[in-house]
Amino acid sequence: MSFEKVDPLEDPRAMRALAHPIRLRIRDLLDDEGPLTATEVSDRIGESPANCSFHLRTLAKYGFIEEAEGGKGRNRPWQIRHGWMRVEPENLAGDARRAALAMGQALRGALVRRIEAWARRSRDLPEPWRGVGFEMQIDTDLSAEELKQIGEQISEVLRPLTSKRELAPDSRRITIAVQGFPHVSDDD
Repeated sequence: MSFEKVDPLEDPRAMRALAHPIRLRIRDLLDDEGPLTATEVSDRIGESPANCSFHLRTLAKYGFIEEAEGGKGRNRPWQIRHGWMRVEPENLAGDARRAALAMGQALRGALVRRIEAWARRSRDLPEPWRGVGFEMQIDTDLSAEELKQIGEQISEVLRPLTSKRELAPDSRRITIAVQGFPHVSDDD
């Protein structure tokens, strides 16, 4: 969840669409590599072009990706739509809440897989990328208001990184993931 002023995603169909494992792989691929056609996506993830085309159209239907410039028909490239997405499962009920929880679980799973891949291969990265990634965790005591303020401050720090800006020649795709949550048990 971000603290950006965007309308929360509440459509269970959209949330289920994004939670699909192939669509998550496609979304991550488009985010990493930029505009790709269904055939190019197919080559990279090992699914048929027809299946990839179906999943691309589904992601576009719900606004997660869009057509890129150039190409038509089968040669039509697709690109990720950047921006903030806000989901508030605590404010949803029924099917929408179940879909939000499933989508969140799928997105967290994809993030963990990305973190694990980095941890396994970080030694193989070229300089200067070796040793610059980080993981951090603290456990502390905060009030609900303090936790909210920290989330807003982190959002302010990250916001400029999501806008169009001139990139350094040695730029790479980077994931910055931050969570802040109260400890709960399964009994709560």
